[in-house]
Amino acid sequence: MVRRGRGHSDAQGADYSLHTEIGDLRAWIDHLEQPVHLVGWSHGEGRSHSKMPPRTRVGSVVTYDPVLPPFAKGAVSMLEEADLNERVVVINRDISGLEPEIVEAMKDQSEWSHLRKLAIPLAAELAALNNFTPSKKWESVAAALIVGERSHAVEPYGPVFDRVSERIPQASVTVLPGQGHLAHVEDPTLLGTAIGTILTKGVST
Repeated sequence: MVRRGRGHSDAQGADYSLHTEIGDLRAWIDHLEQPVHLVGWSHGEGRSHSKMPPRTRVGSVVTYDPVLPPFAKGAVSMLEEADLNERVVVINRDISGLEPEIVEAMKDQSEWSHLRKLAIPLAAELAALNNFTPSKKWESVAAALIVGERSHAVEPYGPVFDRVSERIPQASVTVLPGQGHLAHVEDPTLLGTAIGTILTKGVST
């Protein structure tokens, strides 16, 4: 599913919030008229966990490097004022904490153009995330959590991941060896295999 503000989807709109995307997700699942398993990454996991099981027929949720508020509030204004190249720099240097020389080297890699596209709607998405309050229903969600080895227990994603894990204590945890927050770009086969293994085994409540 293409989120609002990305690809060929509709614009986010003036009243955009995480609840807007939750409504989009529910409508999409209702349109499918069959049981589904949701897979989310980073900010997208908020939509996945906030579904209503009886209505949306969601069997389980798998999330990779999920985040919860508060998260990088101070970066919203920087992202709003930056061009796309600088947005990718802010995301990786100021939010993810990568060394400046590593971020500079990333500009010569083929993934850079993809990261530019991902950065287009990020300021509004980050603001929406920080205005979101998870419900108590999260505690009963059938979920499996995936975290990159380089993200685990390391700022900024490690502590946030721990908060998600504490909120869904029954969720299993899979650590992706050698990966950080961008396994879907750097090693999509590894990430896809991990997700497939989790779904094959089944996600317990």
